[in-house]
Amino acid sequence: MTDQALLQAMIQALDARPEGLNEREIRQAVLQTAGLRRRPPEIQAALQGHPALFIGPLADGRWRLKAVVENEQVAA
Repeated sequence: MTDQALLQAMIQALDARPEGLNEREIRQAVLQTAGLRRRPPEIQAALQGHPALFIGPLADGRWRLKAVVENEQVAA
C-alpha cells in the first residue's frame, strides 16, 4: 500500500510541472520537497497503482496528473 505522504508529494511535484515528469524526476522532487527517500519500484508502484490520479507513462516516459490532462481537454 502506498503511503499518503508519498502520494501527496507526487501530486505536488506533478502539479508544479503540468507538462509532466519522468519517474526519476518525480523521485528527485519527492526527496527535495518532502524529504521522502523512495526507491524506483516504490515510485513506479504508486504511479501505476493510482490511475485515478496519474496518467502515463506517455511516449516520452513522462507521467502527468489526470486532473491536469482532463482540464486541458475541457479547455480545448
